[in-house]
This record gives sequence, C-alpha cells and structure tokens, in this order.
Amino acid sequence: MRVVSGNKEIQPYIVGNEAIINSVLNGAVLSFLKISGLQLNSVYSLTIVGFSGKVEERYFRAANTNAPEFEFAFSTCMVDEKDYIEPIFLIYSHLAHLSPRWIILGGDAVYVDSCEAFPDKNKGPKGSDIWKRYVETWSRLSLYRMKYLIPDIATWDDHDFGTNDGNANFDLKEVSFKVFKTFYGAQDIPGIYKNCPGVSSVLEVSGQRLV
Repeated sequence: MRVVSGNKEIQPYIVGNEAIINSVLNGAVLSFLKISGLQLNSVYSLTIVGFSGKVEERYFRAANTNAPEFEFAFSTCMVDEKDYIEPIFLIYSHLAHLSPRWIILGGDAVYVDSCEAFPDKNKGPKGSDIWKRYVETWSRLSLYRMKYLIPDIATWDDHDFGTNDGNANFDLKEVSFKVFKTFYGAQDIPGIYKNCPGVSSVLEVSGQRLV
C-alpha cells in the first residue's frame, strides 16, 4: 500500500483491520488507515498493490477545515438492488464531476433488509448478514469506487439499522451499531470531529457546526 504526492512517498499507518466472520464473503477485510503530514492543495495517490501488481488506485487531498465556504453534497436512500445501480451510477458520476469538499450521508446508505437480498419478508437478516450487506453495498455502489475520494460524515436510518421502521426492540441492534460504526465511524479530532452518544457525531468546519 503506497501514498504518493509528486515524488514524495508517505507511509500510511494501518490502525486496524476488521475481518468478516461467518459470512459467504470470507476473506474480505476492512482496513483503517491513518495518514499524517498531508499538505493542503496537494493531490495524493493511494495505491493498493497485490501479488500480481497494482489492484486499485485512488486520489485524495487533505480537507481544508478552515475553507471560507462549506461545500457539500447530501445523499440518502442508496439502494444497491440491480434496478437502481444504473441511475445511482449516473447520480454519483455527476456528484464526482461537481467535486464537493464533503459528502453528508443522511441515512439509508445501506439497505440491510433489501427486498432483493431477502425476498421473504418473514425471514429478515441475521447477524452475519448485516456485515455482508454493508460489504455488498460498498462493492456495488459507484460512490465507493470514485477515482477521487471525498470525506464523508454519516448517520443512519431504519434500513442501515437492519429493518424497515425498526426501533429499540430490534434483536440485532447491538450488532448493527457495531457494524455501522466500523464502516462509517472515525476517531475524534480535537476541535473538528467528536463522537457522541449512539451513532451521532459533531463536525466543525468552515465556521459551521454539524450535529
């Protein structure tokens, strides 16, 4: 794994890994990287290299938290079922062209209880299915495959939670919470980002305070 800007290479620090357990997607791993020493206005490349050579390459830049304007895109209801893949691709292609500085995910970023994945409404997802559906969504939606990465902040709604109109009586709420925080959580950054109770958080950038 390499992070490069111009001729300068920065070594990313892998702060953790989460592997899929009891899932048909065994072998997939979610890695967390912490990269320091970034300079504003520089573009960096993140290259994933496998045994056979380059596997993936993405580009990113450091977020300017003191920018005079808070430029963001808002996204919600991101269904990964086959009938929606093409229109969602067009939406995120346009979003990428606009190059917002931030993306706010306002809930239903993952449809754990997708009708395509669980056509029998009497047989909803099990614990391992929640992790599986998050991985499937990230693998299918073009938002997560954009060439230029954009930082996001997320909260959840009922479908990310795991069941339509779900509430505190949902049996898998603790599993669901852990999976959501694994995929969309972040470490505290003093004065910029703070984790709060549940899946809530506070982001303070460009003179704005988002809760």
